[in-house]
Amino acid sequence: SMPIRLVGQLPSAIFSGKLIKNRFLSVCAPKFRHGLPPRFLMLLALHLDILDYEKDEMVYHCNDQAFSIYLVLAGVFASVALPTPEGGMSENVDFLAEALASLKRHNDKQQAAFRLLRVGRTTLGSFGGSLNLDDEEAFEKPKMGGLSPFHLHCEGSYFGDVEVFATPPLQRSCSVRCERDGGKLLQMHKDKVQRLLKDFPNCLKAWCSQASRHEKKRKAKLQMLTEPMDMYDLAKKEIQRAVVEVWRRKGQDEAISKDSSGSRPLKIATSSDTDLLARQPAEVFAGDREVTDLKGEVREVKDQVKHLTRQMAQLQGGMRSIQDSLSEVVSMLNRKDPSCFEERLSSV
Repeated sequence: SMPIRLVGQLPSAIFSGKLIKNRFLSVCAPKFRHGLPPRFLMLLALHLDILDYEKDEMVYHCNDQAFSIYLVLAGVFASVALPTPEGGMSENVDFLAEALASLKRHNDKQQAAFRLLRVGRTTLGSFGGSLNLDDEEAFEKPKMGGLSPFHLHCEGSYFGDVEVFATPPLQRSCSVRCERDGGKLLQMHKDKVQRLLKDFPNCLKAWCSQASRHEKKRKAKLQMLTEPMDMYDLAKKEIQRAVVEVWRRKGQDEAISKDSSGSRPLKIATSSDTDLLARQPAEVFAGDREVTDLKGEVREVKDQVKHLTRQMAQLQGGMRSIQDSLSEVVSMLNRKDPSCFEERLSSV
């Protein structure tokens, strides 16, 4: 057996410390008296498989059989559906046509990159004229397919739990797609989830409660999908909704505090007032739960924004390096001097 001291230090090092920060584990922490047991994290890590995804690659399709839960280790994933004026539609989507369209976009991207790298002409690629590297429109933006994202899953979140914890198990209610290159998931099969619950049964209530919350959020966001969008448009809308909801809650709290602080005449309690007071605690607790859920959603949106900001900074840095390289290629082509190519190759 492993020494207890070493077992206590390993959780913070598993998957570079990202596993212990995932919400799949954090929702279980209140169910333990002294926090998550180190052996729970060790057993969970042994049941996980790492999966790599590229942009536009599907994790699973709607109506697939649910076999696993997915923890987001890196990248951005999204639940996708077909936008309609009445809301998103998850069923009856032609996934074969979507796969063919995705393949065509990939081939077009490869052909554009090949044309861009050809240096046999005085002009770069097949743009037919001089290329302005500072013009963002010179680079073709990726085209969106028929499916649009309506719910983002960023680093530290998880998905696929709704159908696994349902009784009886359900088929997938929507499709999930990788939105950026470099996506990484930790996959946990449902049989291994049941095996883990035999040793730690107090996690079941937390996971089922979170699965119910995920399903309500999925249905609400699916109804808002009325037009095609990408993940950046969706992120902006999520931030706007969260800010509006926070200000609405804040206005309600201020109105309640004003009413409670106002002077009111003394009134003798009647039997009806007693019944009303008896019902108030349940309503207050329900309001507290809504506020707690809202705070959790705001934290998730903040984490998504931070993650997207980091990825945008990395993308901008990569684009700057590409522009510098292309500028150098254009300058060498304009010189029409073979010696500059030889000097460049010798330096490489």
